[in-house]
Amino acid sequence: AQTPNLQLGGPAPGGLLPGQVEVINRAESAARGAEVAATKAAADAERATAATEVISGKLQTGIDALAPRLGETILDIGCGFGTTSIAVASVIGSNGRVHGVDISRAMIDRALTRLGASPLNLSFGVRDVQSDTLAGPYDAAVSRFGVMFFEDPAAAFGNIGAAMRPGGRLAFVCWQAPALNPFFGMVARHLVPLLAEPPTAQPPDAPGPFAFHDPDRVRSLLADSGWVDVAIEPFEPTLRFDIAADDDGIDAIVGLALDSEIGRTAVRDAGEEAVRTRLDLAREQLRSHLVDGTVQLRGAIWIVTARRGDDA
Repeated sequence: AQTPNLQLGGPAPGGLLPGQVEVINRAESAARGAEVAATKAAADAERATAATEVISGKLQTGIDALAPRLGETILDIGCGFGTTSIAVASVIGSNGRVHGVDISRAMIDRALTRLGASPLNLSFGVRDVQSDTLAGPYDAAVSRFGVMFFEDPAAAFGNIGAAMRPGGRLAFVCWQAPALNPFFGMVARHLVPLLAEPPTAQPPDAPGPFAFHDPDRVRSLLADSGWVDVAIEPFEPTLRFDIAADDDGIDAIVGLALDSEIGRTAVRDAGEEAVRTRLDLAREQLRSHLVDGTVQLRGAIWIVTARRGDDA
């Protein structure tokens, strides 16, 4: 069985795409385990997307690297709430087309609410990029912080490549090492002492925001998946978290921490009052990073570009 297709704004390139695969087989326990794992991956990606949607809306990086052209058909991978898809659709003209895909139905639902008048050159669908047919063919694929959550990245990049025209372009941005992106743990570390058990350490290349911190691994994954002319460039932007003109960004950062696994566990283990006390300390630390009235923190990302090999 498959998750029903979710689409708006006209058909995707090549027609309707298959939905995210829901694993159901005779081994019921194995199927349930797979479904739980997929749900957790989608939830983890959704929480991280909440942070990166704020950042992506302020960074043109990734779109500039792709250099979308008038009339092109473009796939947005891990499109989240649609920020990148909408931005690309605005520059490719009415004869172009953008199709945004994400494993999370909740995020696609939110992206659909942003379509407004349903522009004909933009559509969204729930897909597992690792295994679902992506139709196409596309001229290019883009992602801003949406490719790091694959359980099988080699399969995902191979599947993306199979949906490209010969010579099709790929551009994405991903986070460098956690130590170079301090905002990720700035609030959560205040909540860790409240946990009944310390959080489980994850392997450095595990699916998550920092899965592609190692550029050599990224280069190898792409090459093994049929991509050529791989280029990986560092970029160190100043990250802002303000949503409105008079917003200091502190509530946004604190809210993301509360919605993380550590935040929810801290509330469960220690209670809301204890969490509020620790968050006061975090807010004070964040205030030390106010510049012109809003929190500004350094970040470090990789800008990755590649081309689909003609013989792939």
